[in-house]
Amino acid sequence: MNIKLIDPTSGGPVQSEAVVWGMRKPTVDILVRPETPEIGIVHDDPEEAFYRDLLEIIRYGVSHSVAVENIQMEIKSRRHASVIPMEEIGIYVMQVVLDGPSQPVNSPQELLNYVKTTITHLVQVFVNLINEDEQEIELINAIETVAIGNRMVSHIFQHILYHLYDKDIISQESILSWHGIEPLNYEMKKRTSLRKSIDTIVEWLQNADTDSSD
Repeated sequence: MNIKLIDPTSGGPVQSEAVVWGMRKPTVDILVRPETPEIGIVHDDPEEAFYRDLLEIIRYGVSHSVAVENIQMEIKSRRHASVIPMEEIGIYVMQVVLDGPSQPVNSPQELLNYVKTTITHLVQVFVNLINEDEQEIELINAIETVAIGNRMVSHIFQHILYHLYDKDIISQESILSWHGIEPLNYEMKKRTSLRKSIDTIVEWLQNADTDSSD
C-alpha cells in the first residue's frame, strides 16, 4: 500500500525513496487530498496500488536486465503487502506486460517485440504463478479481454498466445479447451473475430495432437 505524505512546513509532497533491487530511486509523488491535516495520509485502492507497483517492477526489471529471481522476490514482497489473491497475480503480470513499455509504441510489431522480450525474461515468473489448466485458460481469457479494448493487442493476439505456448507457459490442451468454450456474450463479435484469428494455430495444434497419437 502506498502512503503519500505532505510536509507540514513546505506544504509540498515529502520526497521519499524506495529500494529497488539494491538501487535507490525516487518514488512518484502524489498529492494528498486538501482536507487532510498537516501530515496527511491517503491510502490507495489496493488493486490500483499493486498494479502500479507491478508496472514499475516489471518495466524496470526488464529494461535493466534484473535477474528474474529478484523480480520474483519483489513481486512476492509487494503481493504480501496487498490483498490480491495469489491465484490472480499471474493475470496482473500479464496485464502489465500488455501495457507495453514506458515509452509509447508506434505499431503492433513494436508492441509484439516488447511483449515477447518481456515474456521471455519472465518465463519463470509465469511458470511459478500459472501452474494449473484452469489458470492457463483464465490467463488466455484475460488476454482476450485486453485485446477487445486495445486495437494493437488485438492485432498481435495470436502471436502472444503462440509465444506463451512456445515458452511452455500455456499448454496445447489449454489453448484447445479455451477455443472450444463458447465466447462470453460481452463483445461477442470482437471475441469471435479474435478466436478466428487463431484458427491456424488451433488447426496446427489439433494436427500435432493427431500425429502424436498415431
